[in-house]
Parts: sequence; C-alpha cells; structure tokens
Amino acid sequence: MALPKLQQPVYEMTIPTTRKKLKFRPFTVKERSIMLHALQDGNNDTMLNAIDELFKVCTFGKASLKTYPIVDSELLFINIRNKSVGGDLDVVHECACGKENLLHLKLDDVAVVGEMVSKDIDLGDGLFVRMKYPTMELSEILSDEPTEDELLSVIAKCIDMIIINDDAHKAEDSSEEEMKDWVLGLIQHQLTKIETFFGSLPKVVLESAYNCEQCGVENTVKLEGLENFFD
Repeated sequence: MALPKLQQPVYEMTIPTTRKKLKFRPFTVKERSIMLHALQDGNNDTMLNAIDELFKVCTFGKASLKTYPIVDSELLFINIRNKSVGGDLDVVHECACGKENLLHLKLDDVAVVGEMVSKDIDLGDGLFVRMKYPTMELSEILSDEPTEDELLSVIAKCIDMIIINDDAHKAEDSSEEEMKDWVLGLIQHQLTKIETFFGSLPKVVLESAYNCEQCGVENTVKLEGLENFFD
C-alpha cells in the first residue's frame, strides 16, 4: 500500500511594498536541509539561490528573492520559518559586563519599521529619477566596507527611469557602465537625495529588552538582516 500523501497547510501574509496578499506553505524537512547546507557552504550565490528556490516552492511560484525588495524577502522568509520550525528564536547577547545572556525571542514580535518611500526623486531643474527598491541579490554586491564603485553599481542598477522635462529614458535601454557614468555626472546634493532614498527604506526588525542575569542592567537586543533568522 502506498504511503499517504502529506498535505501542507497554507497561510497568507501581506507583502509590505504592495499591500497584496500572498499565500505560502511551510518548508519541508528536505527543503530546510537543502537551505541549511547552502548556508554552511558559505557562498553567497549558493545561499541566495537556495532561498530563491525555497520561495518559489513555498509560494507556489509567486515569489522570488531576485525580484522581491529586501523588506518583502525578509518578512516572507520569517513568516515561512515561523510556520515551519516554530516561532521561537534563541539568541545569545553579551552585556557590557561580559555576561552572555541566552534569550528566547518570539518571531511574532517581528515588525516592519518605517514606511515605504516614493520611488520618484526630484533632483531639480525638471530632472527626476524613478527608482527600484533594492533586492537581496543586489545588496550582496556591497562588501562590509563598500567601495565607491560598489555603491555606484547599486545606485545604477536601482534606477528604473530618468525623466527630464517629461522626456522619459528607461534605464534598461542603457548599459550598466552608461548608467554609472550618468550617476557620476550628478552633483553632490543630487546624489545625496538618491542615497537618502536607500537610507529611508523600511526594515524588518526584532527588538526586545531584557535584564542581564549577572549585573541586572537593562539591555536591548535588536536583530536586523536575513542572516539573523536562520535556524
């Protein structure tokens, strides 16, 4: 007799950038194992490809890490993880006194901090740029201490359209080098406006206060970034 086919429960969440509903299912033991092996491999491309495949199978082909803005990808992953292995997250946080405190956090306390900002940026004198929200894949271009070339590359890749006096130029019609050269032609206050766009984007944050077991001082632990929510 054939074994019964397992039916996974289906859940629903709201995507932050679009406010649209997305259905998803938990990942299986096999899928989790593949993802964790990719994480242990230490290669960013391998890890991102594994998470992208996980998104596709768990959302029935509706979501992709390569197209979703960072805030959407992070919240989706946390929701899938929450329904797959449980909503508890154990982390170790070191107090100023040197004591390492084991904390038991709840993924249900995760919040999206900040509002979605307009993708249209007025650079003055009839010049506008329409941006794209950066994806997780794009953010991996940046090193811990980004070089000017890395920053220019991300900015260039995130420009969707250049509008001059109602004359629109699609970025996809130009090469990356042409876009980087165009960005280099901006004056500093125009570039600052674009950089402010990136700094104003909402983030997925898990924040919790606790009293140190050793000295009793109140501390706050704040988790941001997808890597903090792997199990």
